[in-house]
Amino acid sequence: MVRMTYRTHGGNSEYWDLRWANTTVDSSELNVEKYPGKYTTEIVNRTEGPLLDAGCGAGRALIFCHDLGREVVGIEYSQTAVNKIKTHRPEVDAQQGDIMNLAFPDQAFAGVMAFGLYHNLETGCDKALAETFRVMKPGGLLVASMRLNNLENRINDWIEDKKYKMSTEQAFHKANYTVSEFHKLLTNAEFVVERIDYMENMPLFYKFRIFRHADHKEFDERKGRAEGYKLNWLADKAQRFLSAGFPRSFCNIMVAIARRPEGWGR
Repeated sequence: MVRMTYRTHGGNSEYWDLRWANTTVDSSELNVEKYPGKYTTEIVNRTEGPLLDAGCGAGRALIFCHDLGREVVGIEYSQTAVNKIKTHRPEVDAQQGDIMNLAFPDQAFAGVMAFGLYHNLETGCDKALAETFRVMKPGGLLVASMRLNNLENRINDWIEDKKYKMSTEQAFHKANYTVSEFHKLLTNAEFVVERIDYMENMPLFYKFRIFRHADHKEFDERKGRAEGYKLNWLADKAQRFLSAGFPRSFCNIMVAIARRPEGWGR
């Protein structure tokens, strides 16, 4: 059974509206050795044709692809985030949209990026993946991340629970899937899964100021999103050791690379 995380906020949509309101628009700078830059680069290199950034947030993958000259559209449920992108980068195609009901024709995109999207759905992830499949060309590539139900994310949730002193009034925050649960979701939606990688977005050690790189001591989400959340030498070595020795336990996301099979005409 999928493990759900709850928080004392007004709900997932309100949480993200507030977060995007307090976050500046991303630049085209993106660390291509870290998530999500690594996978943004992969989809750019492996596809030809229009791309969809589903759940584009403040625009890091969207703007990166646009500035490379790719035809790319970003959709985001939060109108707050879309308005920020349109204000600062009006030439970028960012639209308010719902992954459950995409306003695009069948087979419109050669590739879809979905970073930090599907785990924000309390229900209907199967419907969201069916819509994703519908708008992809046969042979199209999907790169999608999901929160992993593992030791590190359980520790993260425990830290957040203590930090915010959880009350009995809680709202859905995110879903945490096992590898097999995520794989089954994708195959049930008719995707062919090439591989699943285990990655760090914000490392566990980064939550503690003492373990951050000297340039990252003061938390700056825009900087972290562009460069990756950098650790000091000791914490980086420890994180690398844990990630290498126990990859499924010490990461906070898994990233699926999957294809819509050739020959599908629907």
